This record gives sequence, structure tokens and C-alpha cells, in this order.
Amino acid sequence: MLDGALVDLPVDPELVREILALELALARRDHAALPGGVEPLFDDPFLEIGASGRQWDRDAMLQAFNAAPKAEAVIDNFAAVALADDVVLVIYQVRPEASGRASLRSSVWVRRLGGWRMRFHQGTAIAD
Repeated sequence: MLDGALVDLPVDPELVREILALELALARRDHAALPGGVEPLFDDPFLEIGASGRQWDRDAMLQAFNAAPKAEAVIDNFAAVALADDVVLVIYQVRPEASGRASLRSSVWVRRLGGWRMRFHQGTAIAD
């Protein structure tokens, strides 16, 4: 499903596990899995392009995350690419465990003084 070139580029395995855990907590809207809260995870500025084509900024994403109920989701085919020393692109598939369509996701994470922050995210629905 994913281009092999992305999977072959080296990224620190510990960093991959850390970002995967953050992505899973966000996909599940699991506040308990984010001991520092969700606010530090979204960079400023932040942009998301949703599967619907709608664009979300940092404030809108924080509001939506905090208002949404917890969900169950599974992440498959997670791949990470180091774009620079402090920039990582991740690409993966997320499947809701209840109703809903699977989607392909991509995020750009940047390292700031306080840790890793999501700078950009996009979701694309997978055709049935």
C-alpha cells in the first residue's frame, strides 16, 4: 500500500514508537494517553485538511478534539520518514473499530523545545 521508498528511510525506532503512540491517542481522542494534554501537540500555526476537504487551524482542532467522544481505532502500515533532523513525516492507515470508513493519514511532526508537535495533518477517505 505504501511506497517502499518511504519504509526504507531510517528513522530512530524509539521516535517512531513515540509518534505512533501520539497519533493513536489523537485518533482515539484518548485524553488519558496524553498526560501533558492535547494543547502542546498542535504546533502554532497548525493546518489540517480533512477527508471532506475542510481545513482546520489549531484552535478549531483543539475545540473539535476536546468536544469529541473517545473512539476506538486501529493504525496499520505506519511508516516514518525523517525530512530533516527535527522534522518527521508519518503516513499510515486508520480504521475505526466501530462504524466509519478507513482513511489514509499523513502528518508532519516538528521537534520544538517542549517536544514533538504536529505541524500538518491530512486525512483521505479510502474508497469502499
